[in-house]
Amino acid sequence: VYYTAKSTKVEERLLNFSLKIHLLSTLKKDFKIIVKNFIELMHIESFKAAIFSLILYTLGYVTITSLLPAYYATLFGKDAGVIVGNCLALIGISSIVPRIFTGKISKHFSVKKIAAVGLFVLSISIALIGLYSFPPTVYIFCFSAGLGLGFVIPSLQIMALIDTGNSKKG
Repeated sequence: VYYTAKSTKVEERLLNFSLKIHLLSTLKKDFKIIVKNFIELMHIESFKAAIFSLILYTLGYVTITSLLPAYYATLFGKDAGVIVGNCLALIGISSIVPRIFTGKISKHFSVKKIAAVGLFVLSISIALIGLYSFPPTVYIFCFSAGLGLGFVIPSLQIMALIDTGNSKKG
């Protein structure tokens, strides 16, 4: 739409209002499609298991990344950043190798079993981090949490996508 020099504020407001209505109607349609597809996916057992597991994983991740730094700040003061940085680096580094091999392992073992083992290792590691939170023992548990994480994320992605149709994969 091109404006002429004779355009008025009223015309501009009407145009902006009509554009907003069009945008909102488009977003409403898109949201309905997303909700409809999500409801369809919730009928697939592997997708439900993957969603539930991702919720558990998110709770564990939030615990480590937000509560652990606050806990160490009360214990160690200025040195807390170094300890938390080491913990998060160990988790990230140790999760790389299992992420690479989870696809190959899934050809020999069930994806659900791999995800269950990964969640078990991750949850035990998080529990042990809560019990033995002083360095250097916390570094061992962070390393094992990273290993569990490396198995969990790719296997949950495979579980969520394995039985879905191509039109819902994005």
